[in-house]
Amino acid sequence: MKRVILSLIALCAVVTASAQLKTSYFMKGSYFRTDLNPALAPTRGYVALPAIGGLGVDLSNNAFSMRNLTYKHEGETVTALHSSVSADQFLSTLPKKISIANSEQVNILGVGFYNRRGTYWNFGINMRSYLAFTTNRDLFAAMKSLGNRSIDMRSTALDMNIYAEAYIGAAFALNDWLDFGVRAKGLWGLFNANAFATEADVTTSRTEILGTLSAQVRGAGMIINSQDAIGALEELILEKPDLSQTNNGGFAVDLGVNASLLDRRLNLSAAVTDVGFIRWTKGATLDVRGNFYYRGVDLDSEQVDAGASSDVQSQESRSYSRFLNANLNVGAEYAILDEQISFGLMWHNQLRPNYIWSELTASVNFRAGRWFDVSFSHTFLGRNRPGVFGTAINIHPNGFNLFVGADFIDTTFYRSSEILVPKNLKSLSLYIGLGFNFGKYRQYIGDM
Repeated sequence: MKRVILSLIALCAVVTASAQLKTSYFMKGSYFRTDLNPALAPTRGYVALPAIGGLGVDLSNNAFSMRNLTYKHEGETVTALHSSVSADQFLSTLPKKISIANSEQVNILGVGFYNRRGTYWNFGINMRSYLAFTTNRDLFAAMKSLGNRSIDMRSTALDMNIYAEAYIGAAFALNDWLDFGVRAKGLWGLFNANAFATEADVTTSRTEILGTLSAQVRGAGMIINSQDAIGALEELILEKPDLSQTNNGGFAVDLGVNASLLDRRLNLSAAVTDVGFIRWTKGATLDVRGNFYYRGVDLDSEQVDAGASSDVQSQESRSYSRFLNANLNVGAEYAILDEQISFGLMWHNQLRPNYIWSELTASVNFRAGRWFDVSFSHTFLGRNRPGVFGTAINIHPNGFNLFVGADFIDTTFYRSSEILVPKNLKSLSLYIGLGFNFGKYRQYIGDM
């Protein structure tokens, strides 16, 4: 059991890998903010360097950090399942529904430019992937306080997607105060795996947990023939897909608007992104039914009596469609001192399997002339604690564009085996990009 908990700690606190960096939303020189809202164009045209022109990694997690996974007991560090940690103490730190997701984006090609009419055009190719997992806290409640109860795990879902996108977009001024942006994307699916619990029957007593869990697992791009559930999942996730069978296509669109009011001191914006789907034409379906049990009360012992058995039925599936995880972004910004300083508020929502992920990011943004931006932010919701902040720097003179940013940086640590470990960090987003700027500086879309 210790190994399971330590693995979870490593996943939540060490993994440094959304492809949409929220701190960049109000940074005018950044060409990344068009990923959040296609109406928010950068100040110059650009050419992104392959692979390092844009690299974004993200881990979002609303439940676990070192603060609630480890505790001090008699001078030693113990896990949350230790008997010295009460059930109420641990469960009070968990939301009713738990969501953990990981996503990456690599820019293969990226070009943006203004035409003579002031319309901003951009096109490129990205590689993208994400893994999303949702469940509820009932199982953790059972493990901390064994007793006669039933556990509902039907909200448990897992979704994994790897695909390439080729896009073309435009941002233009509808009038003196309203800008509109659109981006169309052609998608090529490389790999998909998803699992949804279809039936759950879990009961607990004072000394044991017994259950039966049924789920449907689908994977695209390969045929699976396995009678072992774990082996089937390993084949889905770890084996190299046969790319000759990945004839999987799709389409998505991003739409955005930005309204500039009060002599452009106040900007209100909104966008929907990744509204689309991929049609998976080759794959397999697994119907998994498993029985599992746990007996014993010493959850910190390595001698836990636990086990599982499973029955897997595999069949070739027909084609199926999967929607992308669509996003809704809403922003408000107020600028002072001739727009050298601004204050922003950005509301981000992502539609995940069985869950809507929401975050509210407040930022203060500083601009030095036409070539340097720096922002500091704090993200609310998602159970983020004070002391975790975001920052981004964008250096963008004519001929050069460097962007480095992170949405979540923890300022609170504790020492473990002479190593400083972040205490409150639940999520982590990193983005770096290097490219070349060109063309006339344009403060607003539509400048001639």
